[in-house]
Amino acid sequence: MVVDTVAKKDVFGAGWDARTGVYEYGGAATIIYDNVLYFSHFVDGRVYRLDLNGSSEPEAITPG
Repeated sequence: MVVDTVAKKDVFGAGWDARTGVYEYGGAATIIYDNVLYFSHFVDGRVYRLDLNGSSEPEAITPG
């Protein structure tokens, strides 16, 4: 879950799980750059992007 603390709401809906197992080694499951959220989806291990200015659904940016 990623939460917009200003709007006090989830950034994306149910079914998305922004976490990874590599964070124990210093990695991170999410990052925001230039108002785009990049995150690792735990279910399939792929990296997704979500434009916080309007996209309603994350889009995969790594191969399946």
